[in-house]
Amino acid sequence: MSYELILSGKSEKALKKAPPEDRKRIVSALFKLKENPWAMQYKKLRGYPFYRVRVGDWRIIYTVDDEARIVYVVRLGKREGVYDSL
Repeated sequence: MSYELILSGKSEKALKKAPPEDRKRIVSALFKLKENPWAMQYKKLRGYPFYRVRVGDWRIIYTVDDEARIVYVVRLGKREGVYDSL
């Protein structure tokens, strides 16, 4: 059974602004997160209750609620600035 995927407003806005070729790869990664957030190569962010997945130069910052089966995407953006507003 897959997880529910929820994107923050900022994440949705960043996804819409992404170039089409990057957007396609990001959406593919989001579907994989939805199926099983623990199957991808993720990294726990030190000092935060978040995980991150790399998609080229883009980062998906998210948290998981296993009991409710929800993946909440907190931030989505290029590596240079995605961590600034955490």
